[in-house]
Amino acid sequence: MKILDYITLVVLFAIMLLAASCSKDDLFETIPPEVIEEEKIAVQNGKYALSYFSEDTYNTLNVTKFENNLADYSPITVFEFKDSLVVNALRYLRVSEFWYIDTNERATVPIPIREHAYKDLPFKENTTDSLPYITYLEAVNNKVIKLKLRNPKEDKTEFIYGRLLEQEPPTMDDFYSNTGFFSDPIYSQLDPFDFKSMLRGFIADAERHGVDLSNVDVENSILALSDNPIAPAWVTWETWCNPNLSKINYARDLWLNRGLYDKHAQKLQILWHEFGHDLLSMDHWAAGGQIMSNGGNGRGTSNNCTSSPYDLTMKPTDDCTDWERAVGDLFAHFKEAQESGIKGEYQYEFDCN
Repeated sequence: MKILDYITLVVLFAIMLLAASCSKDDLFETIPPEVIEEEKIAVQNGKYALSYFSEDTYNTLNVTKFENNLADYSPITVFEFKDSLVVNALRYLRVSEFWYIDTNERATVPIPIREHAYKDLPFKENTTDSLPYITYLEAVNNKVIKLKLRNPKEDKTEFIYGRLLEQEPPTMDDFYSNTGFFSDPIYSQLDPFDFKSMLRGFIADAERHGVDLSNVDVENSILALSDNPIAPAWVTWETWCNPNLSKINYARDLWLNRGLYDKHAQKLQILWHEFGHDLLSMDHWAAGGQIMSNGGNGRGTSNNCTSSPYDLTMKPTDDCTDWERAVGDLFAHFKEAQESGIKGEYQYEFDCN
């Protein structure tokens, strides 16, 4: 073979190889040697319902099942994220003490009981005041995040998954805003976790029933929380002789977890009873269905009612469970004693002089 013919064949073979390498049907395309880092999914802004797991479950969780069956995990905590920082945290509680007021069925919807804002100090880094902080955060997909939350105060790490909420969880206002205790212009403005707010509410309630308690020094009145309670709440003897100041002792656990709800307003029921002792010098009453009722033991005339203060409601089933009537009776008996200038039959008889 001539040298020229050999060179020609080599050139033609090279051209064929080049054409083959440019073919769209090439199944052997060379993968560049550079390592391409996968782009991370961004944490979507919004509120995430969180569920806490053991470390083993956290590492092996079926994310698809978690995403599709959020209710099975009964989330009680919600974090709101903005730009991958926690800007708000909410606690929700499923308990048996809430009622649908029109059906008398116990509600099972999650209810926010406290709101804790961390706008000035997001969960981002370790702090000197033992606030929890996030040590790891990852968006698994557009709806699910996983994170590790370090709790310095308890010296532990919590392993958490969260699912983006597509709508706001229902609150008490969604059900009861125009009925029950929430329908009252005074009670609806109360902050059940602020003692002075509740005291101002009692003073306002007295005023609309014709009783002037403007002498009460709200700012210097005291709520004392007890870890060893002798009752849900109580008043000590030394405060009963000072009508210008209130000091209420309250069981810490009850104060922190019980608020003002539409039908079962435990803090209202307890505090109005204690304010009756503290500011009106009222003893327990023998009659049932009253703010000052005490199981048939006490002053005054007994009646056919067996309702306790906890049974009183803004939507009563009968006269014995009528909160508004009971509040009216409380202040009416106090007015009678004020107008006569002597202690009434429902009040303590001790001498404060």
